[in-house]
Amino acid sequence: SSSSSSPSSSSSVGQVVNIASTDAARLFSFVGYSIDAVWGGPLQIGLACYYLNAIVGTVATLSCLATIFASIPLTVFFSQIVRSVQKKKMAAKDQRISLTSEALSAISIIKASGWEPFFVERISKAR
Repeated sequence: SSSSSSPSSSSSVGQVVNIASTDAARLFSFVGYSIDAVWGGPLQIGLACYYLNAIVGTVATLSCLATIFASIPLTVFFSQIVRSVQKKKMAAKDQRISLTSEALSAISIIKASGWEPFFVERISKAR
């Protein structure tokens, strides 16, 4: 087996499994959302502005749009905080999956040697 066909030696089994499952979920979520958003988003915004203008008037509509655009930096700020928390969560999940995979791959040795309490404690601490 060549080294190019195997994962990097610095990546644990937990990291590889975690990244693959997360990427698959993100791709599925993005494709399902983006197809409708391409044509539906602008249409919904246009109709909402039209009806808002017809109901409350031009000044109120423009102030609403100004408020929405002014809130974009706040949204960016909070999304960066969420991203940071998610990275920490993923690191903890990687460690837990790695420890669980290690224990499962050597379960017969662990049971024969009586190391079950040790591995249960390690995995529980990672949770």
